[in-house]
Amino acid sequence: MELQVVFTPVLVILGLIFQVHCQRDKSFQCSVCQIAVDEIEWEISKVDPKKVIEVESFRVDPTGKQSYSRKIPYARSETHLTELLENICDNMKQYAESTEPDTGKKTYVRTSSHDGSPVNLSNISMSGEIAEKLKHTCEDILGEHDEEVIEVLKHEHDNQKAALCSQILHLCPTGDEAQEDGNSKEEL
Repeated sequence: MELQVVFTPVLVILGLIFQVHCQRDKSFQCSVCQIAVDEIEWEISKVDPKKVIEVESFRVDPTGKQSYSRKIPYARSETHLTELLENICDNMKQYAESTEPDTGKKTYVRTSSHDGSPVNLSNISMSGEIAEKLKHTCEDILGEHDEEVIEVLKHEHDNQKAALCSQILHLCPTGDEAQEDGNSKEEL
């Protein structure tokens, strides 16, 4: 009986700590997913829209020739997206952790803009540890879900982050919550 009185509060406290840790981890994964989508979309936008790639089917006609080929835009082709996914997580070293002074909420901001314009770097913490954690989490997410990521990014959506990070991977809150919760910021 005495053991039960002692262990019950300990188990409750451990359960609460675990729940808070999981929520923080989920929020961090959401941020990393959103950053990865931003980085991939930036790389896609740099590709010349006129650049195409020829895609052939694997169907063979009775004469032994492939009967179908077509040209598709290279930017969102499976080939280009696969190449992007191989190295996109290296871009995480360009991000730092920012803490909102009023709420204590952590966000992740790009420390240098893609186009060279000035960036506001207030309330940030830059460290190799943060960059490594961002990179490893990015690699884990993209490694586990590479097929889903490519399938979503092959098509343009009004909100790629919501389509991938919320609806497909379930790493971010959905709907209005995702808009209000904006876990990552990218300074362009």
